[in-house]
Amino acid sequence: MRESSPIDLPQLAEARLQLHYATQLVSAVSHAWLPPRPDGCHLALLWDESGEIQGQTVPGDEPWHAALHLESLSFVCEGQHKRRSISLEGKTLAEALAAAQTLIDDTLGSDSRPLALPDHSLPPHPLADGARFRPVDADAMAIWTDWFDHAAEYLHELRELRADASPVRLWAEPFAMGVRLQLGDGKTVAVGLAAGDSHYAEPYWYVAPRPLSIAPDDLPDCDGGGHWHTDDFTAAVLPAHDVLGYPEGQVRAFLIEAIAHAEALLSA
Repeated sequence: MRESSPIDLPQLAEARLQLHYATQLVSAVSHAWLPPRPDGCHLALLWDESGEIQGQTVPGDEPWHAALHLESLSFVCEGQHKRRSISLEGKTLAEALAAAQTLIDDTLGSDSRPLALPDHSLPPHPLADGARFRPVDADAMAIWTDWFDHAAEYLHELRELRADASPVRLWAEPFAMGVRLQLGDGKTVAVGLAAGDSHYAEPYWYVAPRPLSIAPDDLPDCDGGGHWHTDDFTAAVLPAHDVLGYPEGQVRAFLIEAIAHAEALLSA
């Protein structure tokens, strides 16, 4: 997201929760169609510049993938020669799953497989109790598209600079986009953008060294912006409200310094 963009945090949080629940439909396709991997990366999703959270391609004679289009809040089934979608607005999560199943069945015919929602512990929301997806908040969805676009830009830049970086991945739970730096000897640094959680009701950048055993008072200062979060997990974080008002480049400055701190802590 551009650092000067206006933001309404409650409005953004509600849109984020709807997106989090809706993304489970794309994850359900990965669970049903992709061969499992020990590291769980068959469940990793992708961000596409068209404004979609996409599942990995399902191989076959006619490869296809599922996606969630943010600004229309639509579930998409797209192959080489056809693209079909359904709006989630006004549907319960169960109804949305059934509609996604019908869409895939109609598209693939006899090759279809049954879908089931992944067993994720999602944040509390009326959707979990049978509420319906609300009408699309166009302003909030445009802001989320902007955030994911910029997150992908920064993370792909980082991956080009670091040979030890994993591919850029987006996860349905926790709802975050990131990479992992593999430093060797089991030491890693997770870098990315979390959409929000019980700690922050807004997007936030994070740099998390693992494993880390250090007293909070001994953590270095975050002169490049942000602060150290030490409740439940330890990471340098830069919440959305700290980004606003800073000149372009604040996120990059935070990431550069926080990654340097993380590497120094793990090498101590």
